[in-house]
Amino acid sequence: MAGEKLTDRFVRWPGVSDEYRNRVQATLTGMASGNLLENCFYSFRSSAEVFALESFFIKNDLAEAKNWFYVSALASMVAMERYGKDELSFSRALDFALLSDSKMLQERYARWRYPALEERLLKRMFMASNIRITQHLLLDEEREALAVFEAFLPNAGKKEYLRLAPDVLFLEGMVTGEQAKVETALTQLLDKKMVRYRNKDSIPGIGEWLSHPAMWYAKLAWIKGMEIQIDHPMVPLALLPVAPLPEYKSPWPCQS
Repeated sequence: MAGEKLTDRFVRWPGVSDEYRNRVQATLTGMASGNLLENCFYSFRSSAEVFALESFFIKNDLAEAKNWFYVSALASMVAMERYGKDELSFSRALDFALLSDSKMLQERYARWRYPALEERLLKRMFMASNIRITQHLLLDEEREALAVFEAFLPNAGKKEYLRLAPDVLFLEGMVTGEQAKVETALTQLLDKKMVRYRNKDSIPGIGEWLSHPAMWYAKLAWIKGMEIQIDHPMVPLALLPVAPLPEYKSPWPCQS
């Protein structure tokens, strides 16, 4: 609804209802009893995403939000390790690992490999290349990141990738250290029409609050020392500085 306050929209979101929180508690109870079924991880991951957004946008508690980002990304990581699911390509897992500022968890993501991603990488597919470049950059492997980008580049002109021109420009700026290209790419991705288009297929609810992939890209730029000043409600500047928490805690029993 036009002109509706952010807080009002959030309260109406089913993700913060008492019924939803009760379901989350039931999931935690099942986990604590050792009932670590596959769907438990996905259910709790989604819950943690909601609580991270609530902590940041409603409570204005950055530390609490970072911890919930950590919890969500940890749940995805464990699900990938235990069940071999492709959380990197089809969720916000990598976004939230970056936003948590947990160096340990980011490195864990950076070193993760699985067959489906490797197959797509051999085909020079964009998302696989994007993920692998991000992984290399998190490990300060700039030379390897550049090699992956150069391998993908011949495919950049294909029809199916033309709409990803801002993404390609972003990656080029990151692997060559050209901040101006990174800034230009983020400006393009945060155009109103582009935000609407890129977020339409985002996870229900999440896409109303954080722009994907602009949030991922902006945070990665800051991690790599490009402190780009962004003024956009869906890429909050407060989430960009790199400041790990002294300690990360999870309310669920499985930490690894």
